[in-house]
Amino acid sequence: MLRFRERKLGLGANLPEDAIYPINPFDSTHQPLDGSQKYTIHFDKGISPPADAFWSITLYDKDGFQVANSLNRFAVSNWMPFKYNADVSLDLYFQNESPGAGGFKRRPI
Repeated sequence: MLRFRERKLGLGANLPEDAIYPINPFDSTHQPLDGSQKYTIHFDKGISPPADAFWSITLYDKDGFQVANSLNRFAVSNWMPFKYNADVSLDLYFQNESPGAGGFKRRPI
């Protein structure tokens, strides 16, 4: 089975117990994600995706390729120096334009 997975996914494929890859093609109103819209993922203080190593969010187009963008940034990950809100919560913005002063939290789409 391991050989099959490596042949199918390539060498270095993560084991199921080491990584999960949830896919969400819809917004909170069950509409398909659209690059002309603005999206926010909010994490309350001290709350982030459960991970023993790291987490990241990557945007893909309908064909499964990473979305090209003006910042040449293809993922947002917990190791990045985010600008937290005054209450120490975190808002990650996924949109075409900068949200302003908190721009580092942005992943352009």
